[in-house]
Amino acid sequence: MSLLVYTHSYQDREALVLACDDSTLEWLCQNFGLLAQSGPRGQADFILGDGGRVRSEQGIKICVKLADGPALSRIIREDDRFIFYVSRNDARRFQGLGPVVN
Repeated sequence: MSLLVYTHSYQDREALVLACDDSTLEWLCQNFGLLAQSGPRGQADFILGDGGRVRSEQGIKICVKLADGPALSRIIREDDRFIFYVSRNDARRFQGLGPVVN
């Protein structure tokens, strides 16, 4: 099971917390890899908190998209969802953060 939680209690600031198992972590790494290799038209965008691989108790969703050009990665809020713009370099880096296999 994987869960996305939105809270105001982290050091008196807003926070998004993702708790996931190894299979979801592998899925995230694969999706960041696809994002790193994708073109500019959103072919590899994906959503967290939609009830697929990652559910959300509060209905919060994060749409993960490739940032335009060399832009830095950032998260912005739009009403009841967040958009995580990921730079191509960060997407490549996140791709390599998979679980350690013994």
